[in-house]
Amino acid sequence: MKKIIISFLFITCSLFASELKDAKFIDSVSLGFGQNKLDHSVFKLGVQKEFTSNIYETESGYLSGFYDLSLIQWNYDESKIYGLSISPVFEYYFKTKIQGIVPFINFGIGASFISKRSVDNKKFSTHFQFEDRIGMGFLTKKYKLSVNYFHYSNADIKKPNDGMDIILLNYVYKF
Repeated sequence: MKKIIISFLFITCSLFASELKDAKFIDSVSLGFGQNKLDHSVFKLGVQKEFTSNIYETESGYLSGFYDLSLIQWNYDESKIYGLSISPVFEYYFKTKIQGIVPFINFGIGASFISKRSVDNKKFSTHFQFEDRIGMGFLTKKYKLSVNYFHYSNADIKKPNDGMDIILLNYVYKF
């Protein structure tokens, strides 16, 4: 049932976003599924806006990126944590193109607000968390597929700072 609701939200956001594409607020939507070290499931739904120009270019590729605004749900045995994240994400696209597929790596550090400061035996201490990410994937004309490692932590602003590590498979549909 949860996957159906998240899929419905993804489709709804896609349709809504495609209507706004001329306004240039967003140019893609994403849906991610993953899990943390404790085998708890994670869902992430987001909208993105690409940077207006490349940051750096070399003979082998170029550095660009996007802004990401996401809703996230971490499922635990008896409860859930919801979060809202915003992050600039930098992507290095390799000029090697294999049948229209462009490989890339990405990284970013952003801010998150989570609904609970503790769950099960995890203590986050603050609602504010940093969202660090690193990943790799490929780009086609209309979509991106990537595998990302996410780390959520308050950077020892307040202790305890147990943090959360997540591996996420992310699908991005570009308008």
